[in-house]
Amino acid sequence: MSPRIEIDESQIESSRRKYAPPNAFQHYYGDTVRRLFVAAGIVILVALPFFNDVLPVPTFISLLALLVVNIVAGLTNPMQRWIMFFDVIVSILALLSFEYHAISRYNDIPLALFATDQLLTIIFFFALYYSVKSLRGLMVSDLMIKQRKREAQERQDKYPLKH
Repeated sequence: MSPRIEIDESQIESSRRKYAPPNAFQHYYGDTVRRLFVAAGIVILVALPFFNDVLPVPTFISLLALLVVNIVAGLTNPMQRWIMFFDVIVSILALLSFEYHAISRYNDIPLALFATDQLLTIIFFFALYYSVKSLRGLMVSDLMIKQRKREAQERQDKYPLKH
């Protein structure tokens, strides 16, 4: 369980950047996603020299995918909304790529490559799950904040302060 992060909301609202609301941090699993991405990157890095000749893509594409996973892992943080969305996209693409390769080439690839594809599929499956949980927490938190502001405005309209 992640520790709760306390942030002064007035500092966030005064900034021109769009930051995640503090309530979203209790549903932030980006640290887990980052660890899963790094683990997947290590598996790819170790396996690539052994299986490069039987992969359906050029070496450059494999290395580029490795870099993307590593860069996204490094960028993952609770303060920027776009990276949470990007975590979801990278997880989906990686999960589909590795599982498609495992299924479509099952009879044509070495058992060790099939096992590696399945391991990577499982890693990205969990990365997708935690990425979506983080994104959902952010969206629900946004809705809660809007609802609270609406309720506060209704109270103010109903009971205006008299000077």
